[in-house]
Amino acid sequence: IFNYPIFLIRATNQKLKKKVGVAVFEKIIKFLLKLSKILIFTSSIFCDKEIFKKANFIVTPMSTNKGESIELIEELGKEIGSNHVTRLSPELHDEMIAYVSQLAHIIAVSLMTAKDCDSLYEYTGNSFRDLTRIADINDSMWSELFLDNKETLLDQIDLFMGEMKKMREALDKGDVETMKSMMRLSSER
Repeated sequence: IFNYPIFLIRATNQKLKKKVGVAVFEKIIKFLLKLSKILIFTSSIFCDKEIFKKANFIVTPMSTNKGESIELIEELGKEIGSNHVTRLSPELHDEMIAYVSQLAHIIAVSLMTAKDCDSLYEYTGNSFRDLTRIADINDSMWSELFLDNKETLLDQIDLFMGEMKKMREALDKGDVETMKSMMRLSSER
């Protein structure tokens, strides 16, 4: 089954919904049903059968999708070994992706570009490496993804900057309790 190329969709669901449309989505589902082989459409080709192991699989149905089509896609997520299969509206998907993926990339890139130092690697430890691992980025693809989800991503950046400001103010004022409270909440999540 994994001898076939696997392609990932490289667009936020709002843009994809406009580009692909319901009719094409339904045709893809019908094609999968007829073929009874698993193909996932994406911008990159992967042949590693372990690529979806322990991954999250998010299904973003539109109101016009048939229930059986949605269930088939959810079953697909389980069949390929995804850790968690969930259903989100396209709007909530784009919000969550903006926060957990796109914002993380922006933070990593900003961390690498904020300090003008060509030899950062000489001073880094595990925490810096963990935070910046994703900063080695495909600039064409990610800038397109950011723009595709611009308004939602800007909201998530503002949310993050609010928490950074809160931590900065606590540090500036020596407000240990606020810093500890934020750290405890972080550990709980």
